[in-house]
Amino acid sequence: MTQPAYELVPEPLDFDALVADYNAGLVDRLRGFGPAAGELALWVPDEDPLTSLRNLWDAAACAGMSSLSLTLGLATSARLDADTLLGMAARFGVATLRPTQRGLSIEVFDLHAAAPSIAEARRFAAVSSVVTRVEMAPRERV
Repeated sequence: MTQPAYELVPEPLDFDALVADYNAGLVDRLRGFGPAAGELALWVPDEDPLTSLRNLWDAAACAGMSSLSLTLGLATSARLDADTLLGMAARFGVATLRPTQRGLSIEVFDLHAAAPSIAEARRFAAVSSVVTRVEMAPRERV
């Protein structure tokens, strides 16, 4: 028997509450200061919300989660460009973004590790080129 589509939508996590919980844990807990959601143990938030969200989707994909639904508050939503946010989310799977009265709701289904962006690929290629040149440089005799 198949489940109705509405039952397949994951319960949304409050992104702002996850960040606040993580930051409070740095001060209040000696061990296990990560997010309350155990599947996201690899996640470390960033001051930049887009970077923080990218890290969150990456941690969720590494944990084997198949989908992740988030709500973003008004203050966080105001710091993000909707097109950029949706583009970043789409690197991790099938993404949907909806405005709400409290900010934004974003869902990513079929989570997987993200393909590197063009900028990331260029940075990696530049670093690889430098490393190759260093490895191939003749050694000086001492």
